[in-house]
Amino acid sequence: MTLEANVDLIRARLPMDDGMSAVPYIQFSPKENQLQASLVVFPEFERLPLEKVRQRIALMSVVTYEQLKAGGLFPDLSEDDFVLKVIRPTAEPSRRLFAECKHGNVLFH
Repeated sequence: MTLEANVDLIRARLPMDDGMSAVPYIQFSPKENQLQASLVVFPEFERLPLEKVRQRIALMSVVTYEQLKAGGLFPDLSEDDFVLKVIRPTAEPSRRLFAECKHGNVLFH
């Protein structure tokens, strides 16, 4: 019950587009030595046609990378040092990571 309430709170506060958060969360991972952007997806996004899901993830990756680089925040950022992670809001660690996108290539988990 508590998890469902928390997921509903998260969902209500995120700008959404077809079940995917429209604003990525940006952080640096010292373990992987790279800048990571994370997006949250909900079941309705996962039910979209696979090609549409792949395109949306790849597009968000490119847009986020370009905004970070061209926006002056990280002008020297290379594609090798950036990854977009797409996550599910779940308590099961093995199901949390839905996909990753690096160099425009989407890898589903």
